[in-house]
Amino acid sequence: MTEELGLFKACRLTDRTLAFYPVSPDDLSPIGSQPGTSPLSTTLLVPFLSQWGDGADVRKGDCGPASVAGIVHYATNHRPMVDQVAVSCGQPSAGEGSQYTGHAQLRQGAARYGIALETRSPYTEEYDRLRLSIELLKQQIDRGKPSITLVHYGVLRNKTNDRAGIIANQDQTYGRGHWFLVVGYTDNMIIVNDPDFWDERASDGDHRHIPLDAFEAALATKAPGCSVGYQGLIVK
Repeated sequence: MTEELGLFKACRLTDRTLAFYPVSPDDLSPIGSQPGTSPLSTTLLVPFLSQWGDGADVRKGDCGPASVAGIVHYATNHRPMVDQVAVSCGQPSAGEGSQYTGHAQLRQGAARYGIALETRSPYTEEYDRLRLSIELLKQQIDRGKPSITLVHYGVLRNKTNDRAGIIANQDQTYGRGHWFLVVGYTDNMIIVNDPDFWDERASDGDHRHIPLDAFEAALATKAPGCSVGYQGLIVK
């Protein structure tokens, strides 16, 4: 059947169904699964991993390792659990360090599985070149590569709660920095795998559609404990 029909891309629509579109071999991505492209969206079929699911029950602040794990599952033949990636990142299992991870830790964890991540953060005067812009995130998706972003989760909660039909954060109390994985976009949405969803709502974090203006506000705003906004990591 594949030989008769040719190659197709899959696109996850806003109603969470998949649509398939024919592609040429030139459209295929060099990394992992293939992006799905349609007039509506460009979406990578990156597996979703919850920071609260099975194999992610040691640390509370492992959204960063969960995001790295999603890239590893997508781009390699490795299938580590979130807790295993957290160990590779050097994240402690208890104490203050178990509540968060930084850029260097996420780069280290990804490197253990052969993934090279590059920090993008406007700490220097070269602001426009070094910041993690919306344009860069879209360019990475077009290349078939998801990106890890650090957002102010409280800003995102406030921007999405009052919008009918938009998935609100499951965790309504957390308002600090949060890592998640950008896996696609439409004209007015950014599509993310948000690991801060669990149990009966875990699927809401899988390819979550966030209005572009709400996403950029959360990306641009400095989260508590952070020096700048517009920061994250891209796959080289």
